[in-house]
Amino acid sequence: MRAAALCVVLGLSGLLGAGCASDQQGSPSKQLSNWVTGTDFAASTGQIRADVAKATTLLATTENPDAAHTLCGALLVEIQQANQTLPSPDTPTTNLLGASYESLGAAAHDCYDAVGNPAKQTAFAKDRRAGLFSLTEAQLRIEAVLGKRLILPSESSPSTTAALK
Repeated sequence: MRAAALCVVLGLSGLLGAGCASDQQGSPSKQLSNWVTGTDFAASTGQIRADVAKATTLLATTENPDAAHTLCGALLVEIQQANQTLPSPDTPTTNLLGASYESLGAAAHDCYDAVGNPAKQTAFAKDRRAGLFSLTEAQLRIEAVLGKRLILPSESSPSTTAALK
């Protein structure tokens, strides 16, 4: 609502930018489509999913905290960047993504100290599951509003998919 008011004020003052014009016009489906494209949602979601999978594998196979620090720190940055794209023009999508990013951010924090720490590994697993569940719900919501399936990069790249198996 604040974004719409800001666009009206800027429009009246002659300072309307392309962002306000494209984000606030059209059907709800068109607005969400513009947001998905403008935020590169599919690519960032694919990267987050891939890095969560890598972190899960890493924590199950390594005794090296430096490797966990590097990967989990990068994951946290990706999640924070994705969170900065909110709100979306669709309130249910915003709520689902907010919950997802909150849980995945907690998982990234847990991951950072999880090597050799069973309590942090358990917390990572719990937060990871909750975050991925909400992220899947958000993706399904977006697909329902858009009327088409989103293809994430990891779903279209055989080498990435094979690397995660």
